[in-house]
This record gives sequence, structure tokens and C-alpha cells, in this order.
Amino acid sequence: MLGQKIQKTITNIYCKADNNKQNIFENLYLIYFGLITMMAFKDTTMFSFGWSDTQLDLVLIFGILVVFAKIACGRSWKLYEILIAGIAAGVLILCWHHYMRRYILDLVVLIIGARDVDEDKLVRVFLWVSTGCLIITMIAALTGQIENLIYIQKQRGNIARISFGSIYPTDFSAHVFFTAACYLWLRIRKIRYRDLALVAGLGIFCLYFCGARTSATGLWIFALFFLLKKKEILKENKKIQSIMCFVMPLCSVSSILLALFYRPECGWMRWINKILTNRFSQGHKGFERYSIPLLGQEVLMNGYGGAVHQKEGVEYFFLDCSYINILFQYGILVLGILIILSVWILFRLMKAGMSERMFILAVVFLCCIMEQHLLEISYHPFWLLTLAGIASTDKKTYL
Repeated sequence: MLGQKIQKTITNIYCKADNNKQNIFENLYLIYFGLITMMAFKDTTMFSFGWSDTQLDLVLIFGILVVFAKIACGRSWKLYEILIAGIAAGVLILCWHHYMRRYILDLVVLIIGARDVDEDKLVRVFLWVSTGCLIITMIAALTGQIENLIYIQKQRGNIARISFGSIYPTDFSAHVFFTAACYLWLRIRKIRYRDLALVAGLGIFCLYFCGARTSATGLWIFALFFLLKKKEILKENKKIQSIMCFVMPLCSVSSILLALFYRPECGWMRWINKILTNRFSQGHKGFERYSIPLLGQEVLMNGYGGAVHQKEGVEYFFLDCSYINILFQYGILVLGILIILSVWILFRLMKAGMSERMFILAVVFLCCIMEQHLLEISYHPFWLLTLAGIASTDKKTYL
């Protein structure tokens, strides 16, 4: 009996020490995630300072070491996890080697390191970092510390569109949209009417000050959906949830085909293109200028973001649609992997009974028809859910 008690005590001590090590490396991983989010966010603003290659390398090395240590202290990998992580990481690393975009490597490290990390912790870190960066950027712009770009859009009655320190008004409003999505994600079990009023008010703010119709519409859809859920008007529907798993494939295929076969002489195509502010005509121009690569290529785009005076006399060409943008810049293999990951993430949420979170992601993928931020970690943290720990619907989630 005494020997069994001693053995049990030693086992408990060992398990506690092992759990403590896992918690330490998980917290270090979350710090790394917060750093990457902050650094990526800064690159979407008018702050003039930059990150040196040494600083970027040190942060990446720190992340790789933390992830390796986290893997060494964690449980054994299941076969499906090895397949998903291996294929996704392999394609993204090949794309990085071919295209040399550093944040693709950061995304690989983040996805693998997020394994078994509570999804709420990931979203919470992103929410607080993004909110803090938004507030700092906005204050800096309004106090004159950084340039606050204001664009006058003649096509919409000479309305003024304010960037609030971001490189373009829609980039600022996209930050607001994704931050609000994360807020609702965490409030999912205890959404109050004032939360919905806040989200709807942010939509009004984005439309009035930034002229950002996509972000505003997305925010209003969130508010309406959760209002109907709170009133118990909307009921659970397994068939609709199953369809939602394929939102990104539907959005990507339809966007690419409409751009590929766009004809301005076709009335209904011209009408849709006008509603979507020339997304498909710009995409068609991309098909005329570039071939579809396997692993990415350099695409020269000229948008309206950044210093306004630098854009005068330059032909506008920008692939705002995320699916067309990724297809040309990162290649068909990367787009294919992202489509598979999107289906996998939504399927995991469906199995956990999280239909509300499925809807949030579905709206995000839908809005990415208009916005180019699908692969940008400064906006979109949800790729980290690929291997993250997803709790069942019974778990109550608060901020």
C-alpha cells in the first residue's frame, strides 16, 4: 500500500510538472501570436517606423523554438493532424520559397503551434491586440502624429472617406469588422442587446466616415442574425449548417468564374460588377495580364491606399477579391489548401454544435469576395482554428 501511494504521488507530481511545462509554452506561443498580430497590424497603418530583418528573424526564431518545445511537451499527434499540418505547411513553405513572403512562414508556425490551444484564447489575444492597435492608430491619426488620409470619392457624390491612420478607409473598416467578429465570437453564449447595438453602430460608423459598404453590411448582418437568434426566431437547421461548411469553395469558385468569363456587354454581368464595385472587371483584367501559377508570382497592383499624391496618373489595378488575389499572387495550390482548411474548420465547429460561430466564419468568407484580407493575419485569425482545441456547445464563453 505504501509503495502504491508513493508511486501515485510521484505520478501526480510528474503530471503536474508536465502540465506546467505545457502551460508555459502555450503562454509563450500566445505571446508570439500577439507579437505577430501587432507587427502585421502596424504594416497596415501610416506609422513610418519599420521592422528590421534582424527583428523579424528573431521573432520568427522565437516562435519556431516555442512551437518545437510545445510539440515536445504535448500529446502524441494523431494521423489526421499530421496529414493536415504536413500538407498545409508543405504547400505554404513551398509558396514562401518560391515567392519569399515572410508572413507565410509566420502563418505556418502559428497554425502548427495552435494545436490544442483553446480557440477562445487565440481569439481573445487577437481581439485585445487588434483593439489596442486600432485605438492607438486612431488617436495618433486624429492628433496629427501620423497622416490621416482622406479620400474624396466623386462617383459617390464627393463623399469624404477617412482612413483614421490606416492606409485606406476600407482597411480601417476591415479591422473594425474582424475585431467585431472576434468580439461576438467570445460573447456567443451571452450576447446582450447592447452588444448588438454596438455592432450595428460600428456598421453605421464605417459607412458614414469610411464609406465602407462591405464592412458595414457584414456588421449589420451579424447584428440582425444574433438579434433573430436571441428572439428565438431562427432555429437550428442541420442542412443549412452542412451547406455552410462549403461557403468558401462556393465563394471562391463563383468569384473566379465570374471574373474569368466577365463580359461588359452582358447586362446581368455588368449589373453585378457595378454592385460589387468592379471586382469582376478587375479580376478579368488579371486573367488577361497573368497566367494562373502553381505556387505564386509577382503581381503588380496599383491601388488607392497609402500617400494619395503618389497615385496620380497611375492606372488603377487592384485585385480586391481575396479568392482572385490569392489565386494570382500565391497560386492555385495555396488557394486549394485554404479551401480545404475552411471546410475542415467549419466541419469541426458543426460537430461541436457551434452554429453561431459557423455563421460568423461564413459571413467572413462571404465578405472576402469584396475584401483582400483572407490570408492576412493582421485581419483574419481564424486559420489558427485548423488544429486548435474546439470545445463543445455546452461551454460558456465570455470576454
